[in-house]
Amino acid sequence: EADDEDNDDESSSIDATLAFEEMREKAAVLRSQGKELHDDGDYVHASKIFRYASETLEPLVHGEHDMHATASATQEEQSEIVQEYTTCLLHEALCHLKNEQYEKC
Repeated sequence: EADDEDNDDESSSIDATLAFEEMREKAAVLRSQGKELHDDGDYVHASKIFRYASETLEPLVHGEHDMHATASATQEEQSEIVQEYTTCLLHEALCHLKNEQYEKC
C-alpha cells in the first residue's frame, strides 16, 4: 500500500508539472496572438488577449497553482513567469493607451 501512495504522490506531481507547463505554453501562445493583433492595429482585441494571457499566468505568480509544480520550478523559471505576467499586463495597458482608453491603463 505504501508503494501505491508513493505512486499516487509521484503521479499527482507529474500531472501538476504538466499543467504548470501547459499554462506557461498557453500564455506564450496568447501573448504571440496579442502581439500580432497589436501590430495590425487591433488594440481592443489585443488588449483582451493580453489580459487572458496574464490571467492564465496569475495562479502561477501568486502561488495559487498546485504546490508540487510551483515548488519544482527553479528560481529562474519563477522569475520568467513573473516577467511574462508583467509583460502581458504592460502590453494590455499599452493597447488601452493607444486606443485612448486611459481609464483602463
